[in-house]
Amino acid sequence: VACGEGELEIFNRKEAIASHLGTVTGFENSCFNPSNFEVSVQGVNIAANGDSFFFEALCSFISPTDFSCDLTVTGGTGRFENASTPPGEPIVVVGTFDPATGISEYTSTGKISSVGMGI
Repeated sequence: VACGEGELEIFNRKEAIASHLGTVTGFENSCFNPSNFEVSVQGVNIAANGDSFFFEALCSFISPTDFSCDLTVTGGTGRFENASTPPGEPIVVVGTFDPATGISEYTSTGKISSVGMGI
């Protein structure tokens, strides 16, 4: 991600448990715009078996600790090869961020379609 002037570049590594993926690791490159509290994100989520999917998201802080994102899947590997979100139906991510620890907790709702998943 190439951040614009005045934006802060952020690199995240994550570990999570996802209901349909199991243990997930991932990496995100983000740009935080302090003038409007928006974050643009590009990343990858890697399932327990090594299959991965790529995504882009636009997030907004709706309070100092609460955020909401629209996430679009843009491809992947293994069973996520050619994965995507349905047109006009981003995955909605809602969560909280603890600035003292840097830890986020969130839930996501939406669909991923992929030939490798048989969908």
